[in-house]
Amino acid sequence: MDILIIVWIVYGVISVLLMLCFIVVFGANKRFDNSFYRVVQCDQIMNLCCYLNSWIHRLAQRPQTGYLLQNFPPIIFTITAYTTFFFFQTQSASIILLCFYRYSLLKFENANKFWKKWCILVYFGVILLYSIVLMLPIFAAFHPLVYDGAVGFFVDAPEFAEYRYTYGAYLWFCCVTYFIIIITLGLRTVFELRKRFAQHQNDSRTRDVLMRITIIVAINTVVYMLIIWWMLTIGIFVPDIDRVLQNELVMTVSDTLSFSMPYTLLLCDKKVQEMISQKIPIFYRNPSSVVAPIS
Repeated sequence: MDILIIVWIVYGVISVLLMLCFIVVFGANKRFDNSFYRVVQCDQIMNLCCYLNSWIHRLAQRPQTGYLLQNFPPIIFTITAYTTFFFFQTQSASIILLCFYRYSLLKFENANKFWKKWCILVYFGVILLYSIVLMLPIFAAFHPLVYDGAVGFFVDAPEFAEYRYTYGAYLWFCCVTYFIIIITLGLRTVFELRKRFAQHQNDSRTRDVLMRITIIVAINTVVYMLIIWWMLTIGIFVPDIDRVLQNELVMTVSDTLSFSMPYTLLLCDKKVQEMISQKIPIFYRNPSSVVAPIS
């Protein structure tokens, strides 16, 4: 087994266990009855599915492991051709939903009541439907991977060649659009937070809240900057990049998107910090004030 696969497994197992812990704890602990944690549960379940789905492509497009899948039923690769794009759209929409959630709590008086009542429906209804609709314009571009015995791993089906640039341009357009939306919502959230606490700018708690919300905005932005960087690098500056290296970059960027939320919670959420400090006192002995839109 090559080193990169080992690295993927190590940080993947750690991150998946962390995600599963949050999913279970948020559902069982009354401390986390806020609608935000319901949305986070949905987000983590979807990201977990995305991560598991990625392993077909992850293994199929590496010379060291591709041959192991050559006898798999072709239907598996047909399905993953659609689910890979689908999960990318759901991940992106979920990040935007979380950004809008934090913004709406500051902007609209009855936002918390709305989210408590409708967050599950909004997530599974709106996001899933939205992701399916976005697949329709390029439905014909999806083709299963096929095994190439000459190179020892799976490659795009020959039929995909005529759609490659259309697919890439469409995906790049989606990434840039999401990036702009995330930055806009993040800046608007910080603006609304500053306006709400305008009379207490010198208060240490207010400064901490502003710092934490800024960190969250920065994390969401950096994650998408990585995606934009990859799209620009692969699609424009290095169109002839080695296929194996391209797959390695894609999988690593995808993992960054899948696993960003658990570590954001550890870094920025007071309730999570307090829970951990009670179980493991060496951590978060003096957890700071929570970001208002999160808890």
